[in-house]
Amino acid sequence: HPVTFVTVDAVIFNQQNKVCLVRRKEMPGKNLYSLPGGFVQPELTLLHSVIEATKKKTGITLNPDQMFRHTYFDQPGRSLRGRTITHAFLFKLPTDSQFDTNRCQWLNVNQLFLYEEEMFEDHKFIIQSML
Repeated sequence: HPVTFVTVDAVIFNQQNKVCLVRRKEMPGKNLYSLPGGFVQPELTLLHSVIEATKKKTGITLNPDQMFRHTYFDQPGRSLRGRTITHAFLFKLPTDSQFDTNRCQWLNVNQLFLYEEEMFEDHKFIIQSML
């Protein structure tokens, strides 16, 4: 059987209706905006994999209680890396959240169309689907 990759993505909204994005550091899609996430760690659950990946890439510590919804995206051609199924988790941060803005960028959800050419694969679609 061909290899199927399993990834996780965090769709994180703050109180100003902005979504957290990072610039990809690797190919494919180097320097494009993407949701924080990564490949599922074999020793972690999906939820804990997304929490760990988010902490590593953004410095944001997510709490499982902040997760509002979970869904998956499994279109066969959705990734240049090959067959990749991602599990997206929606998080909403409280108003008193602290984070390092040098590691991530907060974009207004209503202005994502301005960044369409700079978005990795189907991440804009994932964000819009999770609203």
